[in-house]
Amino acid sequence: MTTRPVHIQSKPGIKRDGTVFEGDFYVDGQWVRFQRGLPRKMWGYRQITNSLGGASRGMYTYPFNGLLYTFSGSRSLFEMITVDNQGIGSAPYDRTPSGFADNALNMWGMDALYDTASGYTAIFAHAAPNLLDISASTNTDIYVGDITASSALTVLSGAPQVSGGVLALHPYLIAYGNNGLVAWSAPGDPTDWTPVAGGPGEASVTAQKIVAAINTRGGAGNSPSALLWSLDSVIRMSYIGGDPVFSFDTISDESSILSSQSVIEYDGIYYWCGLDRFLLYNGVVREVPNDLNLNWFFDNLNYDQRQKVFAIKVPRFGEIWWCFPFGDATECTHAVIYNVREGTWYDTELPNLGRTNGQFPRVFQYPLMIGSTSIDSIRTLGTLVGGTTYVDGTYYNVATTNTTSIAGSGATVNVTVSGNVVTAVTLVIPGSGYTVGDVLTVSNTLIGGTGSGFTITVVTLAGYSLWQHEYGLDELTGSTVNPIESYFETSDISLAAAEQSQNKSLRVTIVEPDFVQSGPMTLSITGRSNARAKEVQSEIMEFPETATSPPEQVVFFKEIRREMRFTFRSNTIGGNYQMGMCLAHVEAADGTLLGAVP
Repeated sequence: MTTRPVHIQSKPGIKRDGTVFEGDFYVDGQWVRFQRGLPRKMWGYRQITNSLGGASRGMYTYPFNGLLYTFSGSRSLFEMITVDNQGIGSAPYDRTPSGFADNALNMWGMDALYDTASGYTAIFAHAAPNLLDISASTNTDIYVGDITASSALTVLSGAPQVSGGVLALHPYLIAYGNNGLVAWSAPGDPTDWTPVAGGPGEASVTAQKIVAAINTRGGAGNSPSALLWSLDSVIRMSYIGGDPVFSFDTISDESSILSSQSVIEYDGIYYWCGLDRFLLYNGVVREVPNDLNLNWFFDNLNYDQRQKVFAIKVPRFGEIWWCFPFGDATECTHAVIYNVREGTWYDTELPNLGRTNGQFPRVFQYPLMIGSTSIDSIRTLGTLVGGTTYVDGTYYNVATTNTTSIAGSGATVNVTVSGNVVTAVTLVIPGSGYTVGDVLTVSNTLIGGTGSGFTITVVTLAGYSLWQHEYGLDELTGSTVNPIESYFETSDISLAAAEQSQNKSLRVTIVEPDFVQSGPMTLSITGRSNARAKEVQSEIMEFPETATSPPEQVVFFKEIRREMRFTFRSNTIGGNYQMGMCLAHVEAADGTLLGAVP
């Protein structure tokens, strides 16, 4: 029988819900996106710094005089890094308010507003212990400081303590929280909160806590305006002037919100993640249709860590990312992606054990994200104490360089020795959780001689990394370049499921790859005899960026499957691809229905 070429392209998007055999969408992928209906590799990322002192629980960016002032709040710190147009970052400035209490549950909200009373643009920041409970009611201070200074923030005088957050609704500063509280300052003066007719004031606009807020278009006579999210409603806040100053209109009192960081604006439309679906507001609240990975997302979300879900956008490719903790992960390890332009959904695993926050800075052309730990997870340790035959600070009588684990911590201690003297002690941690000053005990004997164990005090931290995404094609960490693996797997091709079905298998002999490509790629064929049979994978075949001989222009196979899928992969430094019209030369083969049992 003569072979015929068939187009092996699937519909754009990655379908996780339902069975693999059902549907015409791609069924698997990693670090791949869709443009013009076709898959292409996502771009790379580089490390700007690895010196941040904690996992980010709030992030804000402000461009000024060629620098991007990047703020991050963690459990115990409020830090600022400046990034220039070449992506070179400064050392972190510690702007933590004096007396700020360390709390593992702290989440931060931030915004900027020009303060006419002080004569500068101010950064306003609010931290409350909301990380594991979006409905937490603890009221805390609002902090303020000159946005381009390096000094510590101070408590905003006169402002109310709130549990929700802050919003700059120019020229007003808004604070929100428990029992539907919305309070506003005097216009242009965020230090004046004393209620007065036509000036500062407050209102309780719903019975539930307000957990998120964002600026929105208001129209003539109703600007400035904002959207507010309570635990069960969406409310529009509009300026009307006069004694009330603002009016409040409930758009939906039967809504939900998964995380206070899950709201994002894209071209004047507001998207967020609810408790069991994705939603948008474009004048009315609507569900965003998702038939591809809705169940996959909610079934695999670590619901106990729901407040860590954050949204970021990549307008260059029409994408909104919701980063979330997958399975039993406690930080965001995966992202579910809605492509507004393509009208489809897909997903990817996040690199370097995940990300904790992100921002699209608008003026700076690259999205920024902060890692869930440093790239190498190394923390440097100091004081070594214990045993009887060596002296603290010199560490004599150590025979060899060695490594041991700290029981129950998941960490390991590396001791480097030169001439029977310890020259370095480092702690390798698979994740976060340690701070400067922590004392760790290693009970097993690591030191030669009579020492039975020792304690180590953490004196410095390698820190958390700020990453510049959509940059280049690789992972760049200082001078180290690592490839980024990217792949996609097509939907099944099957004569049994064709419009004019035949109970026949397919034999593939040649594949004609069609890619805008840099670096070599590989192709493999996966399939089975029926939907419940064991998957059988072919040999992995490589095809180069540029064919130097006729045989390299195509990929040769001798594979037979009743249900057949194709997996294309790039995993090399400088690797990149955009798919075109790939063809597979196929012919009908035998009608074997039963295959090996899995």
